[in-house]
Amino acid sequence: CGAHIGLFTVVASRLVGADGRVFSFEPTPATREVLEKVVALNDCRNVEVRPEAVSRTTGTAVFFDTGGECSNANSLVKLNRHQDGGLTVPTVSIDEFARSRKLEINCIKIDVEGAEFDLLVGAENTIRNNRPAVYLGLHPNAISHSDASLSDIWECLRDYNLRVKYHGEFVEKDWFVRQDDLFDVECLPEEAINDERRTLN
Repeated sequence: CGAHIGLFTVVASRLVGADGRVFSFEPTPATREVLEKVVALNDCRNVEVRPEAVSRTTGTAVFFDTGGECSNANSLVKLNRHQDGGLTVPTVSIDEFARSRKLEINCIKIDVEGAEFDLLVGAENTIRNNRPAVYLGLHPNAISHSDASLSDIWECLRDYNLRVKYHGEFVEKDWFVRQDDLFDVECLPEEAINDERRTLN
């Protein structure tokens, strides 16, 4: 979610192999064209490039562009760096997308420049039922301009029984909510961690 030009898409395509599928969402038209070329050049036949912005609901929304070529900072959340106005794009929730295609999701990569909370809310059923690993890029400044906070995101992750790792170490809420610069975390199902601990014991 927020595939940009496809660096993670290509890696994911290789990892899931011929029997897996990767859905790469990129709402910015010019960036999506580059993504499609990267997918084709790397012969990623198990990848489907999608034009939606992934959010809480399925519908449409205004998407804001910095104006830079292949910018990685375009977002559903308006910041000073974005141009005035915006582009109306289709939106989709992960739950609706997965339900409509009868998909079982085992990994979600999220880099949506401040719209993280709405995306997670729209993925509730998928996360609760499929128990995927979630790789989450967090943008504290952009989040502060949305209707959510890092605390809201933390509570959402914990409500889904996901544990949060940063650089291989589990973190707690007090650390998580104090971050003020871009950071990436792994969010892993609690039961998978417990199973691993039992195996090690």
